[in-house]
Amino acid sequence: MKTETASRYVAGLALLIFGSTGQAAEKQAQPYVMAVLEDHAHGRLVLEGSDEAAIAEITRGRTEENYDFDDSLALCVAYTRTRQLEAAASACDAAMEKSTSRSDRTRWIRRGPTAMGYTGRSNFALASINRGVLYALTGESEQAAEAFEAALAAKPGFDAAETNLARVSSK
Repeated sequence: MKTETASRYVAGLALLIFGSTGQAAEKQAQPYVMAVLEDHAHGRLVLEGSDEAAIAEITRGRTEENYDFDDSLALCVAYTRTRQLEAAASACDAAMEKSTSRSDRTRWIRRGPTAMGYTGRSNFALASINRGVLYALTGESEQAAEAFEAALAAKPGFDAAETNLARVSSK
């Protein structure tokens, strides 16, 4: 699995912002950016806009414990885009948990996200931006900013995290 290029991971996904009544507001000029793995079958489905198909394929006959990081990441985005926000939160949290190995998580707790290996930092950054977008969409701006900052700490200069942080900070 390639881990070197950011273009492999990130796709700009225009998201609708939900108002307090649950109605979608107008699309914003600058969308939040979420991440999927384009070289993963389910990530490709999400990139193509086939969110329901991705959800059906990933969840068919499997439990959340059986999803890998790539599946959890794709579900996080697909559920967010289909406005299934509770399921999205669960998938985003699972992606965060699965983003690193147990030893990477231990190092991160002790020394911060930059102590992880390259793949662990990249996966953590991807999961963090997705979780941050979900926080932003549910009105939790402070938690969203913290998630985007964590992504930047793990992967400095990560464009998607910088874009999302600027957006949530401007609100």
